[in-house]
Amino acid sequence: QRETNLAQNMRYSYNNNWSNSVFCIMTNGTINIFTLSKQDTNVMKGIAIIAMLCHHVYTCLPDWIEPYPMFLTLLGVLGKVCVAMFLFCSGYGLTIQYEKIIGETLSTKSRFRTTILFLLKRFMKFYSAYWFVFLLFVPITVLFFDRPLSAVYGENVNIWKELFLDVLGVQGFRSYNITWWFNRLIIVLYLLFPLLFVAIKKTKWVGLLCCLALMRFAGKLDILNYYSILLWQFPFVLGIGWAIYQEKLIKCSDWVNRHVALAIVIALVLLVIGVLQSLYNIMPFGNITGVRFDGILSVIIVLCIVIILRKLKYIYTILSFLGLHSINVYMIHTFLNGYWVGVHKLLHTSEICRMGGVNMWILLLAC
Repeated sequence: QRETNLAQNMRYSYNNNWSNSVFCIMTNGTINIFTLSKQDTNVMKGIAIIAMLCHHVYTCLPDWIEPYPMFLTLLGVLGKVCVAMFLFCSGYGLTIQYEKIIGETLSTKSRFRTTILFLLKRFMKFYSAYWFVFLLFVPITVLFFDRPLSAVYGENVNIWKELFLDVLGVQGFRSYNITWWFNRLIIVLYLLFPLLFVAIKKTKWVGLLCCLALMRFAGKLDILNYYSILLWQFPFVLGIGWAIYQEKLIKCSDWVNRHVALAIVIALVLLVIGVLQSLYNIMPFGNITGVRFDGILSVIIVLCIVIILRKLKYIYTILSFLGLHSINVYMIHTFLNGYWVGVHKLLHTSEICRMGGVNMWILLLAC
């Protein structure tokens, strides 16, 4: 009887275009925390982009820059979780959109064609942003900031071949902008998405556990130097699984609503453990330490977002705006924080900029 009443009280509110809607499942008039709207994922991206800047500004420093105070260094170390957060959001968002267009009645041929068009649309969106920044910032940096292509790709290589691969976004850590190593990762995961979607849909938790095992043994299973793919696929797959099985997670909502305070405390404790683990390797389970912990940590951050930030209207709106423009910040910030030497020195040597970590916020505004 209780389940019947719950079903009757559930109402679905969504627009056909998920990217422009607040897709939320309402239970007795309350937004369920396990169903993330586009605004929720934008908030998560907003937090992720701030975490990324903290990581690159406060910890990725050349020798001539004086280290930052400990609390900023801690923020910088924790900021590495930004990669897992972006991947979780990507996996979740792709799945929500894909399930809407693929339907349940399409033939195999029609499903294949729809999947190809879906991926092409995603790649067009990615490359339009990437190529705009590439064609604008790389020539400026080469011409005016003493960073020739040969200094990046090497002297005894085919520069045009390397440049072409970089334009395609598949250079990894050999990219002109080292931060763009993420491009190859997300491109490969986009290509693998249909297979991962089917695998998680069919195998349920077994598929998630297999992906967790792949992450654990990434170093031993490395093929063609694609270590980062094996290492980082887990948070992406976790986002896929969250989207597919969120209705089952909703069944936990009553328990969570009654234990919100406990959930927050647990999340904060695990967050602290994650920081200490990254810094001091304090935990005995080395097989999920460091960045391997980030996939789980990203889920904890999701819970913190939906429990806390939905009630903080103005902060939620600001973070959602940052998340909406996060790709631009990701693409551009390393030029200002690294390759454009004058700007880099100003950010890290000016006492005004360094005071209280203000330089990270200046960099955010500049992007």
